[in-house]
Amino acid sequence: MDTSEYTRALQREYAAGHTNTYSTRQALKSLIERIEGKPHIENDLTLADAGGPDLVLHKGGLTTGYLLTTDIGADLNTLDERAKSLRAILPNVLLTNYLDVRLLATGQTARLATRRSGQIEPERSTGDALALLRQFTLAAPPHLKSSLELAHYSGTLTARLRDVLISNLTGDAPERNLSTHWETWRAAFADITPQQFADQYAQAIIFGLVAARMRHGGAGRQQPFTLRDAIWDQPSTSPFMRGLFQQVTQFDSRVLWIIEAMATVLSGVDIDAVRADFGRRSRQEEPLGQLYIAFQASYKGSQPIRDMPESLAIYLVSAVHELLHRRFKRVLGVADEAVQITNAAVGSGTLLFFLIQQIYDALRQQQQLGAWDGYVSEDLLPRIAGFESSLAAYAITHLKVSLQLSTTGYRFASNQPLNVCLRPPAGIPPTSKDNPFAELLRQEMRRPEPRLVQVLLGQFDDGQAALDTALRTINAAEGGIAALLLPGDFLDQPAFHPTRTLILRFFSDLYLLRMPDVTIAILLRRPNWQGSFAGRVYYSARNDDTETNLNWLSDHTLGSTSWQELHPHEPDYLLVPSDNQADRLSHYQQGWPIDEIMPVYSIGLEGETPAFSSHDHAVPVLYRPFDLRYMQPQQQLFNLRLHDDNIALCVNGGAVFCTTTLVHQHLLGEQTCLFPLYVYPDTTRLVTDSPFAPGESGRRPNLNANLILRLAEMLDMTFVPDGRGDLKDSFGPLDVFHYLYATFNSPAYRDHYAAFGNNEIPRLPLPDSARQFRGLARAGRDLARLHVLYRADNWPLVSGFHGPGTNRIDSGYPHYVELAGEPGGRIYINREKFFSSVERPLWNMNVGGVQVLREWLTLREGRLLGWRDLHEYQKIIVALARSLEVLNEIDEVYAPD
Repeated sequence: MDTSEYTRALQREYAAGHTNTYSTRQALKSLIERIEGKPHIENDLTLADAGGPDLVLHKGGLTTGYLLTTDIGADLNTLDERAKSLRAILPNVLLTNYLDVRLLATGQTARLATRRSGQIEPERSTGDALALLRQFTLAAPPHLKSSLELAHYSGTLTARLRDVLISNLTGDAPERNLSTHWETWRAAFADITPQQFADQYAQAIIFGLVAARMRHGGAGRQQPFTLRDAIWDQPSTSPFMRGLFQQVTQFDSRVLWIIEAMATVLSGVDIDAVRADFGRRSRQEEPLGQLYIAFQASYKGSQPIRDMPESLAIYLVSAVHELLHRRFKRVLGVADEAVQITNAAVGSGTLLFFLIQQIYDALRQQQQLGAWDGYVSEDLLPRIAGFESSLAAYAITHLKVSLQLSTTGYRFASNQPLNVCLRPPAGIPPTSKDNPFAELLRQEMRRPEPRLVQVLLGQFDDGQAALDTALRTINAAEGGIAALLLPGDFLDQPAFHPTRTLILRFFSDLYLLRMPDVTIAILLRRPNWQGSFAGRVYYSARNDDTETNLNWLSDHTLGSTSWQELHPHEPDYLLVPSDNQADRLSHYQQGWPIDEIMPVYSIGLEGETPAFSSHDHAVPVLYRPFDLRYMQPQQQLFNLRLHDDNIALCVNGGAVFCTTTLVHQHLLGEQTCLFPLYVYPDTTRLVTDSPFAPGESGRRPNLNANLILRLAEMLDMTFVPDGRGDLKDSFGPLDVFHYLYATFNSPAYRDHYAAFGNNEIPRLPLPDSARQFRGLARAGRDLARLHVLYRADNWPLVSGFHGPGTNRIDSGYPHYVELAGEPGGRIYINREKFFSSVERPLWNMNVGGVQVLREWLTLREGRLLGWRDLHEYQKIIVALARSLEVLNEIDEVYAPD
């Protein structure tokens, strides 16, 4: 193909002083559109201003390529921020300075024209350049077969769409339709910001596309998937989502280009392979829920959607089904046509998914699936209701349920909607005059809400909200069941006493399964129950880690759970075994609060996130457990003089850690307090007169004198005011510190006093004997040395680092993977590179309330790990492995009453 016409047009533009304008790009557009296959190039000036490409390639109803242009003859090796960001999210990008063309995915470069003496002339041989342009125009969407690949693309494009929406809404000339959607949403959902709206809206749109692609079909479908298809592939069970997509396609190119980019990516997805991949990764039969979990790891939105682990949802649903069958004599359980069910906090729809699965299984056991299509439209959809305030969660729930129904054979011939409705926490339906989106939202918010139900499902942030919803919706005369998730400390914390009292009055039977972070509450009200304290309370507890407890739930039902009957009584109405609860609380309250033990303390450093490397006036600062950074302190601090010889305790609520450096205030949460073991002469203005003799450099122990007197008397040892004692005849400040550090980290201590110590600073019980003090002080010394990485350079490593390619931590990573026949597991930082031989308990291990191995890598997403970084991480793995051993030793010594 002759390029002389292109070079002549380019020369005219160059002579007129146009180096990168609309008319300059028109010359490039004309050249590419002459290539075989008749591609269409869109040249829209508004795209680049919105952070998009300069030119867009359309072919066969799809957007298949993107062009970035720079000034004529500019250096292609210098990419601006727009080019870098588009290269990261778009699969087929061509960069050109009009003389050279380069495919960013491969780096292939070829020359179209030459500039000599101020003139632009054709290149002698343009075959390579034209071949590269042909390769660009013929490129197909990426062929994605992995669920993680799909989740990664979805997450990165959602993040870009969110940013495009925010920029547009806060700019001088917002897109008209989008602005109308935002103003309508703000009127109905009070106190929402443009950023929050964009976050929800972007997730709803992208996931709507993903689910539409799954409904569009797999290998047997001949036509490619396009944005227009997303309208008709929205489920009939959600008129709102179908109407939303009809309006989205009317957006102008400033917003529409990124949505079309996602549609193009989805057109290349091997849906059958993705479904099969999910089958390998999860027990869940429907892929959308697991896709969202992987998506969130890549997207990291500001408003993560509440979700419920699968095994927990299955346990709740099966418990309700069992009680309806056994206690209410409903043969079909949750499938009974008379049972009205409400899910008060839908989240991403996992609970609804397994509820529908239970209904399907119940009808299959009764050999009634021949009537399934009519049953769904006439019975199932009308009597199941749910409510959600997040547009993203609402969209995902509707799409998840519609996909599930399609796999069961439901034909969607009826227009009966699924009664999962948008409900703002505050606000009223918007006025809809001359506003199609407002009318769409108004119709959605005015859908009827069932007044009385037989089953309430939900998860709540506090017990009072759960109770209010149950009392308002459960039919008091006919009875009903509330299956709820309540806070882990709901059963015995004083703050929940009024709620416990009301629950005991309203419900006749309580099944309470307590776990460290949550209480599963199955609350039953028998028909014609008069309401009293004469009901029955059944209690069970699981004290293992989260993963172990979820696995246990997978293998158990309400009927196979071992229950202990309780008899709650006034005044506290504790819903736990009360044989030693009062004694336990009394014993805990007799302990010494840490701010009395160590009266001098400081809040961690305030300010921005510390840097990874040192700079002028910066000091080492512990940002997270085992994560040492650098920052310049902004506030005046008394001279802590932390170093290897002066250690400090870090405390935030029940979370503790230790350090020999300064710490950031967010080390363990919102506000971390720092308690140094020693104070120095220039800090005496902060302390009352110390009874202790000064030690090295005039320092004195930051310890309560009365506590030391009590310990000396109990242990029959002499206190030495600096360093350590021999733990036979003497003990020192370091021994006290190590004793309390071992105690506060003891799994037995933390479990024994979990109900009391999570929301306040920890209290230290006095030792039962000199032997216990001695054992805990020695183990605490070992644990503290591990936590400050004392002499870690000499530790032999226990993990390897493998794989080709870069050491950069990609978006959506790390991932922990276990392979059959391989010791331990792998921690992947990208698709190729991984740390090996890491046991799952180490991966799950929390120190100071932080999952260390995940958090350390997550906070470095996008960074290239150097040799020192890799070695540092492997030393942390060693520290955690040894810490587990020491914690076992501590529990052998520590024995609560």
